[in-house]
Amino acid sequence: VSSLAAREPSLSAYGMSKAGAEKLIQESGLNWTIVRPPAVYGPHDKDMLELFKFAKFGFLPLPPNGVASIIHVSDLARLLWDLVATPEELKLGHTFEPDDGKPGGWGHKELAIAIGGSVGKRIIPFQLTPFLLHLMVFFEKLFRGSNAKLTHDRVSYMCHPDWRSGRDFRVPSSIWQPLIDGKEGLASTANWYQNEGWL
Repeated sequence: VSSLAAREPSLSAYGMSKAGAEKLIQESGLNWTIVRPPAVYGPHDKDMLELFKFAKFGFLPLPPNGVASIIHVSDLARLLWDLVATPEELKLGHTFEPDDGKPGGWGHKELAIAIGGSVGKRIIPFQLTPFLLHLMVFFEKLFRGSNAKLTHDRVSYMCHPDWRSGRDFRVPSSIWQPLIDGKEGLASTANWYQNEGWL
């Protein structure tokens, strides 16, 4: 299991490590299949939780214009399980980039509005420049210390304009198809957060 970040290793240490791991596997002589998930969300996830928390206040800070793909953790887990039973000729030597099936992915503002809807809020999305996002890294580290989630690496990743799963790397429908629609999945995730007292 890799990451879409492997496509742009120069943007972050995380992406560089994933790209390096893919190269090692591909050159190892082992049988391999690589799965690059997009943004994963769902119950127990703490990274996307921050966006839901912001949305409860009716606003959501966003990176510059861009698009991204998302996938519910249950759909991703099911894909990995389904690949175990997939005939070798359909999976070995392949790289797959799954998503929730939304054509064209999610625009940043569109995703912000959907997250707002999941917590019953009408969202005012506002986009920040890369300079302001990098400035926020300083303040987050100042206030949160080692618990800071925003890093310069993460800002560079966020400001990339296209994190959609690639059409050339789609999982064949004979192997797997997503079952959880993005809006439905975001709503159920918000409910889980609220029931657990995370929101």
